[in-house]
Amino acid sequence: MKRILIILLFCSLLAGCDKRYEDGPSLSFVKASNRLCGRWTVDKVLLNEEQVYENSGTDTLSTFSFSISGNNNNAFYISLIDTSDAVFAESLLRVDDRIVNLIFDLEPIAGYEESTAAVYHVIPALEGDHSWTITKLKRKEMWMNTMDGSNTQEIRFSLLYDYDNY
Repeated sequence: MKRILIILLFCSLLAGCDKRYEDGPSLSFVKASNRLCGRWTVDKVLLNEEQVYENSGTDTLSTFSFSISGNNNNAFYISLIDTSDAVFAESLLRVDDRIVNLIFDLEPIAGYEESTAAVYHVIPALEGDHSWTITKLKRKEMWMNTMDGSNTQEIRFSLLYDYDNY
């Protein structure tokens, strides 16, 4: 009887194994939609696999973070916010069923173009309707990339606040 229970437990865990992210976990007890939601800070930005930005904690980009919120119907929203929680840009975040591909157009709110210029200078693919692919989505880390013309833009985030505490 113990052997059957162990086999059933093992099979149920295997059924939950889902290698949906290239560099992400195979098994997670937290739903991808819950891992996605929260407040994220940019750690690194890569252009064609070459690092173009690393968060020093003292530059303009490090004063901004990305807030992703959602509901049970997989309706998500993304916002660019500063340390005082002021919203500088926002967009509806369209996701596929597996929460691997994201589409959004994070245009600055009128009047904040100059304030967000440093962000868009480092990550130009944020403007315009781009399709992003999440390659890693762990509890405290997310990587996503997109094609911007002939260039591959990648952003690596770390989690500041998760969906429970945000």
